[in-house]
Amino acid sequence: MAELIQVIREHPQLKSQIQEIVQRKDLQEQAKMATIQRIVRETGKCLRETGQALDRLGCRAMGDH
Repeated sequence: MAELIQVIREHPQLKSQIQEIVQRKDLQEQAKMATIQRIVRETGKCLRETGQALDRLGCRAMGDH
């Protein structure tokens, strides 16, 4: 739970998405949690990919590729 709070603090736009999911009446709790987990996982994946791309760019800029 602490990790989720940290991710939300770093990416405030996630808060509204998660709140929308929690307020949905057409989903059971298990489906809500699975959807929230998917959003957090996809956000983490995007951040990792961005970090990796920046790392490669830095290596190329330094001539260390």
